[in-house]
Amino acid sequence: MSIATQPIYFKSGRESLFGWLHLPPEHSRLDWGIVICKPFGYESICAHGSIRAFADACASAGATVLRFDYTGTGDSSGDDSEADEISQWCDDIRAAMETLRQMCHISRIGLLGIRLGASLAALVAADDPLVEDIIAVAPVVSGRRYLRELRAFHATSSSETQSSGEVASAASQTDHKAEPPGGIEVTGFRLSKASVDRLVKIDLLGLTTRVVPNALILDRGDLPGAKAWADTLRQLGTDCH
Repeated sequence: MSIATQPIYFKSGRESLFGWLHLPPEHSRLDWGIVICKPFGYESICAHGSIRAFADACASAGATVLRFDYTGTGDSSGDDSEADEISQWCDDIRAAMETLRQMCHISRIGLLGIRLGASLAALVAADDPLVEDIIAVAPVVSGRRYLRELRAFHATSSSETQSSGEVASAASQTDHKAEPPGGIEVTGFRLSKASVDRLVKIDLLGLTTRVVPNALILDRGDLPGAKAWADTLRQLGTDCH
């Protein structure tokens, strides 16, 4: 089955975001669109090939897919180093959803998020009734714990003896410690202080304002941490797998 790809720019507030549309053949196209919400920083680079494969697979199933660069990343505009990037990136996801609705005449929307992107997708879905489906790959359930993992990774990035699981485990053992002030830079990728302040408040277990009809959660194999969130979704009435 032939998948067509199309580069596009679309607006998110004052910024221009770059993305790729993955279009299924006309005869198999469904009224179903998927926005892919990429992870942060180095994980985004590592996941690039997988994200493209995800997009092609979803398009092969009949969905119209949009993958894109958040404000201030990749080929998108934006250079406010002190902005709340977490909130801005959530707005970017909403803009991508609207682009699918308007440009491709899609009414059913799903979000596929990886790591921090899965958290952003959950935040958007919590207040947007048009999001019907979430696919979360190794989701960041606790922003506070994720920040500690980033700091642990940055501190040990020069060591070849630390695996990602060991870094995450070390970070989880410091959950009782207070977050230091200021922004954070990890392997050349920076989050502003405003972003860190917003990230600390993210806890997917507390997102109970809206029931998302369908969810698929693919947890980490080395250090699974999404079971409690999956249980919470089921209690709210989500068909979660």
